[in-house]
Amino acid sequence: MIKNIKKLFFDNNLNLCIECGKCSSVCPLGEMFPDYSYDNSPRGIINKFLFDFLIMRENKPLEDKSIWYCITCNVCKSQCPTDVNFPGFISSLRSLLIENDYDKFSIRCKRCGRFFISQFHLRYLKNKLNEDPAFEYCPNCRKKLFSLKVKENLPGRYRLTER
Repeated sequence: MIKNIKKLFFDNNLNLCIECGKCSSVCPLGEMFPDYSYDNSPRGIINKFLFDFLIMRENKPLEDKSIWYCITCNVCKSQCPTDVNFPGFISSLRSLLIENDYDKFSIRCKRCGRFFISQFHLRYLKNKLNEDPAFEYCPNCRKKLFSLKVKENLPGRYRLTER
């Protein structure tokens, strides 16, 4: 798995980071999370991989919760002068970790079982939206459940039939 993580690192140009800090300065996570710090910022994560390789050396990517904070909004990518694709790296890294059962900080859909959000994002959304139970399901399952409720509540002559 370490080999795959290193490949993702180079495929997404993280090695081209010049440490200008533009990514971290535009990152919205600082406004979202009170425990946001340099370690959770794009630049902090890149430095971990680029200089320390702590995650790879110890072979414990599941214990670094910082990679689960990113909301992959692409704001950092749009500001990067060297075309570092940090959101692409994070998305690919999370997928790799989930495939290998390192999903300690992920939330899976209660209906289909697929990853759809990190526990940090879910906590933030529940706090903002007063514990909406819809967040137990991924967007696709929410759509399916909503459409089933609509079909169930249509008057008899308008009821849609399955084909």
